[in-house]
Amino acid sequence: YTGLGVQVPADATLVWDGLPCRSNPSVRLTVVEHGVPTNRYTVRPRLEILVPAPVARARVEAGQLILVETRQVPLSSLKGEVIEGELLARTTIEAGQPVTSSNARLSPDGRKGESVVLFVQSGSLLIEAPGTLQADATYGQPVRVVNEATRTVLTGVLEEPGRVRIL
Repeated sequence: YTGLGVQVPADATLVWDGLPCRSNPSVRLTVVEHGVPTNRYTVRPRLEILVPAPVARARVEAGQLILVETRQVPLSSLKGEVIEGELLARTTIEAGQPVTSSNARLSPDGRKGESVVLFVQSGSLLIEAPGTLQADATYGQPVRVVNEATRTVLTGVLEEPGRVRIL
């Protein structure tokens, strides 16, 4: 037997008693040789659940693109939800550290200050104007833009690269 830190004869039997699944578990082991209890030990087991999760391949600073790989990590090390896609670091992330919503965010599909085409469509009528994103934008989510032709601020939705449908 291994893990006890003592020699237990190969022909001995280990009998256990206790509740190993409690928050502070304790298990009592009794070594039985030829039907006679010879030694007793108290063991405090520790359960560690490993799950596949994205981790940083290398150290990255806040705002940098994160290159990830999947590794088995302790479930207890996941702070936040696992997110997938092109990710930017919210804080410094060390190599091998799990990447979750607490330390990373999805890279925006459009960046603040980026030039876009604003459009409104009604039936076959299509009106377009040059515009500028006022914040980072994600496809399908509302974003504020400036109509460069009129200098007015409008709300639209980034529909595809460089194109915002005005609401």
